[in-house]
Amino acid sequence: MVTGSGFGDELGETRTAPGCRAHGLGADRSDLAVKIEEIAEPIRVLADCSGGQVRPVRFRWGQRTYVVEAVNGQWIDRAGQGLALHYSVQAGDETYYIHFVSSDVQWWLDRVVLEG
Repeated sequence: MVTGSGFGDELGETRTAPGCRAHGLGADRSDLAVKIEEIAEPIRVLADCSGGQVRPVRFRWGQRTYVVEAVNGQWIDRAGQGLALHYSVQAGDETYYIHFVSSDVQWWLDRVVLEG
């Protein structure tokens, strides 16, 4: 089930992908619910900048600090002025999409993916 996936459905609509399977394990995962919340808010990030790379270590959103347990993916957007460094990071059971805009010297929380 996907809630508010951002793929043309109305936010809050729930749908189940037919024949949804868990990464080839053969287990039917049609009961797995994922909720995607669009955030678009500035955040504070502690990042490790070494070896020519930038890796988020933890970030603060509101009054809470989140420890980045894993970087799931990263990509660079060169559109506009400067660079935007995008990351998909894992903190607990949630996946957060964050990015750094070099022209503004600002980190942003784009969205959070909540399971269940």
